[in-house]
Amino acid sequence: MRNAIGASLAVLLLPMPFASTSTEPPARQATEVRLEFLSIRWRPKHESASKDAFGFNLAVRLRLSNESDETVCYLTSLNRINPVGLEYLRRKGQKDWESPPPDRRGIGEFSSSVYEWRQLPPKSAVEAERMTGTLDGDYEVAYSAFVKNEGDSQPRVLLTQPRLLPSRPSP
Repeated sequence: MRNAIGASLAVLLLPMPFASTSTEPPARQATEVRLEFLSIRWRPKHESASKDAFGFNLAVRLRLSNESDETVCYLTSLNRINPVGLEYLRRKGQKDWESPPPDRRGIGEFSSSVYEWRQLPPKSAVEAERMTGTLDGDYEVAYSAFVKNEGDSQPRVLLTQPRLLPSRPSP
C-alpha cells in the first residue's frame, strides 16, 4: 500500500493534530530524534523481477535515530522493526502534496491490531529499506514516522525534507 510506506531524509520531530485538512505535511522542528534518507536507488532488473510483481522498483533506505538521553517509542507493524509512516509525493516545483490525501495523513490509518509501539533506546538507531513505486525524476518524496516518549499517549510525527526521486535508468 503506497501510503503506508515508511520514513526518510533529514527529519524533525513535531506535535501534530491527526485530523489535519492541510495540503502540506506537518511543519518541522529540530530535535534529537531524526528520520533520515540514507539512499534511494533503482533496483536491478533481476532483483525487481524476482521480488516484486507490483512495480515497486525503487528502494528507499531510511534511518530513525534517537540521539536523546531518553527511550522513545516508534510505530511499526507487528514483529517488524521498520518504522511505519506515510509517503508524501508531489511534482517537482509544486507546493502542494498530491499524496496522501489530507484526510489520510494521521495515525488513524495505523490504528488496527497489526501495529505496535517498539522502543528505541537512547543513542541508537534503526535502519530499514522500503520499496516504492516507479515514479521518477519528476517527483519529490518525503516520509513520515510516528514516535512518542514512553508513557505519552499522543504520538508525534517525524518528517523528512523532500527529496527528488532519481531518474529511471536507461534500459
